[in-house]
Amino acid sequence: MRTRVVAAIGVMVLLAVRAPVALGAPGDELGADTRVSSMGANGDTVYAAESPAVVYNPDLGEYLVVWSADDNAGALVDNEFEIYAQRVDGPTGGLVGPRARVSDMGPDGSNLYAAFDPAVAYNPAQGEYVITWRGDDNTAPLVDDEVEIYAQRLGAGSGAEIGVNDQRISDMGPDGSNLYSALRPAVAYNPAQGEYLIAGTGTTTPHPSSRPSSRSSGSVSTPARVFPASTPAARTRRRPGPRSRLAARSAVTPVPSPRPPGRCRAAPCPRPPP
Repeated sequence: MRTRVVAAIGVMVLLAVRAPVALGAPGDELGADTRVSSMGANGDTVYAAESPAVVYNPDLGEYLVVWSADDNAGALVDNEFEIYAQRVDGPTGGLVGPRARVSDMGPDGSNLYAAFDPAVAYNPAQGEYVITWRGDDNTAPLVDDEVEIYAQRLGAGSGAEIGVNDQRISDMGPDGSNLYSALRPAVAYNPAQGEYLIAGTGTTTPHPSSRPSSRSSGSVSTPARVFPASTPAARTRRRPGPRSRLAARSAVTPVPSPRPPGRCRAAPCPRPPP
């Protein structure tokens, strides 16, 4: 179970009034500020957006902004944080198309499961984005507070999801134990090899930590058979079976670490160290 971090409201205000804007040669802003997120009703401080990330798509001349937030849309409830995405036009700063919900950690209506800390990369060869985040899910045999890293591909022109829904990247400790976690995801696209590199920090034993990484293909899924290029598939909101694993973890010498922060159960919640 999770309690919202106190700092989330401040991030929400910043995201609500600032959009990624182009900078002129002198470093001046070009165009007006644009509100990108809209979580809950205007004037309602119960819902918030935080941890934005952005990537530029030179082929379409637009940005993709991603963030973590809770909302009251549909069956969602307070503190049910998921990952969202919004396309933003480069020349005008205007929003392109509707906001997209990217993740679905746990069943809608439950704030026991959540997604945080998104990162995003663009793949010009396939015309797609890949978004990664840390989250916990209820797909068996996973349990509450068992935090792993996940990823989702999106079509650049449509924003539609492609391939496996909420693909699990990391595999920290045995499934069914919340003593292990994967944190701080990052992603980059390698055009020379036609693949993504998704990395993060994580624990392979209950106490020391290591730094795993997974290589995932941006085209034909070599060598780890990650993100195969295929026709965009319809989204399956809930997944009855376990997800396929992506790549093996790299072996790195452990260093002492406290138990991964994940989500604390009482406010205010401390942020993990940078």
